[in-house]
Parts: sequence; C-alpha cells; structure tokens
Amino acid sequence: MAENLQSVGCKQQYSSQTKLVALRVREYLRSLHPLLNEGELDNELAVATGISVRSLQRFKREAKDNCVSSPPSKRQKTSPVLNSIDKFDEECIRRVIASFYDRGEIPTVESILEKIKEAPINFKGQRTSLYRWMKKMGFRFKKTDRGRHLIMERQDIVLARCKYLRRIKENRESCNPRPEIYIDETWVNQNECVDKCWTNCDGKLGPKVKSGRGARFIIVHAGGVDGFVPGGLHMFRSTSPSILFFTPPRSPNYKH
Repeated sequence: MAENLQSVGCKQQYSSQTKLVALRVREYLRSLHPLLNEGELDNELAVATGISVRSLQRFKREAKDNCVSSPPSKRQKTSPVLNSIDKFDEECIRRVIASFYDRGEIPTVESILEKIKEAPINFKGQRTSLYRWMKKMGFRFKKTDRGRHLIMERQDIVLARCKYLRRIKENRESCNPRPEIYIDETWVNQNECVDKCWTNCDGKLGPKVKSGRGARFIIVHAGGVDGFVPGGLHMFRSTSPSILFFTPPRSPNYKH
C-alpha cells in the first residue's frame, strides 16, 4: 500500500502547513511505537496520511535544514487583449450595451462583439475575452426589473437633470444667491395604525382598528436650510383609488 501511495504522491506538491502537520503526526506515531525503526515509521505514516514515503523523507530533510516551505504559486496567464482595455474602452462598451436597449433590442455577447470590433474601440479579442471583461465590469446575465432603471436615462430626463444642476450651480456661485427651497409630500390613511404594540400572549389585547384604510390624506410641505417655509403646509384629501400610492398633486394644489 505504501508503494502505491509513493507512486501517486510523488507527483503532488504540498504546502508548508501540510508538511508540518505530517511531521507532527510522525512524532506522535513515534511516541506510540518507540520500537519502530525509521523505515517502518515512514511506512506507517504513509498509510496514515496518504502521503508517499519519498515525500515524507523530503519533509524530514527540509525540517532538518530548517527550510520547510510551500511550492511557488502558479502565475495566472494574462491576456494581452484584456490588458489593452482602458477606462475609455470600458465606457464605450457600456454605451454600446445601453444603445441596444435604447433601440428596443436585446444585446447578446455576439452582437456586442460585432459592434465593439468597429471604431473607436477596435476590440481585437473574441467572445470569451469579451465575456470575461463584461463580468469584470459588473455585468451579469440575469433577470432585470423590466427596464425601470432605463426609463430614468431617457434623453428628456437627462436634459432636465443637467438643466437643473446647471441652474443650481449658477445660483450658488452668484453674488446674491437665492434660497433653495425643496418640496416633498407624504400621505397617511384615515384608519392608519401601528403594526406592533404591547399586547398579551394571545394577541387579543390591542387598539381598536377599523376595517379598511379609510380616506387618504396628502401632506405637502416646503423647506430649506432655515427650516420649513411659513404657511407652506398643505393637506388635502386624495381622490386616487390606488392602494399603492397617490396621484401626484396637480398645479391647483400648489396655488392654495
């Protein structure tokens, strides 16, 4: 059996931790069987650990020379194609993928590869290289939320956001900046009640909750760094039948 272990184990490489554990097991076997000679002890250790006798003898020589070490780690091969991709190429690849969705198409690795082989990227790799790089960029092939994020990148919304940020920047950098006022809204149901409260073991003790949500009331207010705007509070009853949220306040609600 030891001969079989030796023929198999000679092709393996062992870490320094494995070598030290094997040597400690050897010392333990020596304490149990003090009458065994070195060869018999090595054979017993080979049977117990599954490591060849030749490897165990090499462990002893390394320990004697105080040079027990792990084999050098293998260097991963790097792809010259992937190493040539920079941040500009990554951004171009993202835009290519987004352009498919803008046109109402579903991108595949093959269709993306066909596009990025053209200028300005001129990708030199093949399907596997592109697949690996897309995963490195954070792309995953999985279920989406039906394009809800993509709608935020419509051109008119992007334009409105840029216009808003530009006006905010101009106001803050002006000699006499105007105060920035932000508006937000929330809602509360007429029969709103807490989800948890102190009760007894059977849970029958608690507030008297009416059936149904009741009317929904919208609360709108405006404020800034100095607090709420005096007289800015506006509350009204919603007429929306939706149970998820409410109809956005219309312009008459801001002219009260």
